Amino acid sequence: MEFIVEPWMMGLIIVSCLLGSLGSYLFYILLALITNLEKKPFNENILITGILTGILERAFFTCLIGFGIQGVAIAMIAWITIKSQLHDKALIDNHINVKVVYLGVLSSMGSLFFAIFGGVLWREEHYFIFSF
Repeated sequence: MEFIVEPWMMGLIIVSCLLGSLGSYLFYILLALITNLEKKPFNENILITGILTGILERAFFTCLIGFGIQGVAIAMIAWITIKSQLHDKALIDNHINVKVVYLGVLSSMGSLFFAIFGGVLWREEHYFIFSF
């Protein structure tokens, strides 16, 4: 029995949403360990601010890349800039370490890597066949 995974399903659902959530979180933990931050890896706000926002942004950019829309890289940089400005103000006003601000920027870039990878799999129509 064969199961064929369509390119949009592989790129959007499996790579961008599922693997992207796990990979982004592991990337964040790795960066937190490298920078020696004393931040809790999982807090009460992570579901909304981290996981849900990450899934939605990766799905959005994966769709743009998958449909072949031009200027996605510029849109990604603009999104990281806007998100960083919002977080920077909130973090600096609460006297949070500047390393945390950069950790957020680098984590966003790592998260959007999964959107790029998923979008390219979708756009280039890579089919995956699993046999049982």
